Amino acid sequence: RYQRSEQAFDLALMEMVIQGVSTRKVAEITKKLCGTNFSKSTVSALCSNLDDQVLDFNRRPLTQKYAFVYADAILFKVHRGHVVTSN
Repeated sequence: RYQRSEQAFDLALMEMVIQGVSTRKVAEITKKLCGTNFSKSTVSALCSNLDDQVLDFNRRPLTQKYAFVYADAILFKVHRGHVVTSN
C-alpha cells in the first residue's frame, strides 16, 4: 500500500529536478512537506535513476519528421583586459 506512495514521492522529487529545481531546494521542499530531512546527496541519488533514461532520450534516432525545432543557447560574456566580448 505505501510502496505506491513512496514511488509517487520519488517521481515527484525527480520531476522537480527535471523542471530545474536545484537539489538543495528540493531538500528544503521535502523538509517543509514531510518534516524529514533529505540531504542533497539523497536527492541526487534518487535522481541518478534518471541518468540512463536521459541518455536513452538524447541518443534516440530522430527518424520522424518534426513540425518545429526548439533551440536553446547560453551566451557567455568574457572579460579580456578592459574589453567584454561574447563567446
